Amino acid sequence: MTPKNNFKKDSVLPVTQECELMDFLITNLPHKNRNNIKSILKNRQVLVDGVVQTPFNFLLNPGEEVSIKWNKSADKDISTGIRLMHEDSNFYVVHKDAGILTYPIKQGLQASVYSKLLHYAKRKNPKVRLYLVKSLDKDSSGLVMFAKSDKQQGPLIEAINATGEFVYSAVLEGSMINGGTGESKIRIYESKAFKMHFTDDPKSELSTCEYEVVNANKQLSAVRFVTKGNEAKHQVRMHALDIGYPVVGDKKYGSNSSPIKRLALHRNKITFTNPFTKMVEHFECAKPRKFSRLI
Repeated sequence: MTPKNNFKKDSVLPVTQECELMDFLITNLPHKNRNNIKSILKNRQVLVDGVVQTPFNFLLNPGEEVSIKWNKSADKDISTGIRLMHEDSNFYVVHKDAGILTYPIKQGLQASVYSKLLHYAKRKNPKVRLYLVKSLDKDSSGLVMFAKSDKQQGPLIEAINATGEFVYSAVLEGSMINGGTGESKIRIYESKAFKMHFTDDPKSELSTCEYEVVNANKQLSAVRFVTKGNEAKHQVRMHALDIGYPVVGDKKYGSNSSPIKRLALHRNKITFTNPFTKMVEHFECAKPRKFSRLI
């Protein structure tokens, strides 16, 4: 028997005149009372142009779009260092801490996001299986994705590769120009020692990354990286090396220090066009507090 689908399709509501968010929701959700709407806002289920908004008096402008994620799960820890951020009928989005594998190298031998999430999912449906959509280095923290079936995995990966945008927070060694921006274009390959290297081989896929220096002091720089589409292994770490400022804690690629005892790289945001709903999805999480203590 096929498990019952209890997931409700997200609502998308166009804004046609200037008004406050609470008034807009009361008007457009007549089946919900004020307390229901307060709860939806508190649970971070309301987005304006893809960004979560919780203030009752947030001012809306004509042309904006309000989305309500009816199925947005309340964030919950499913294991130490692994937090469920979103679940719907097609996929999961999970936040992982640094030091945790996204997927086990050898099944059953190492704790991973996959194994912990599968254990969580099987409590609801013993027959469920998970399929990796978007991975992340063990040494990095941030958002990863899993599909709920092999039939959903393919379209999700295709959508991620075609429309995906990924935002990273990093702390780099060295002082950059505060507010500076740039673009890094590299070709890289993996050696037999599982390390990435630069190459001029035109057959190697070109990787592009935009960056912005958010803050800088005499020793370190807080930098925002943005990549798109199909990412290569250790891509952002190699972009950092390419611009001459390795990621703090990345001894594999040129770092000389590790003040927070981890790689200072975090995937903040995943944006892509959902192949099943055709809506643009935005998933976001805060950068680790340890990064802010560095700079």
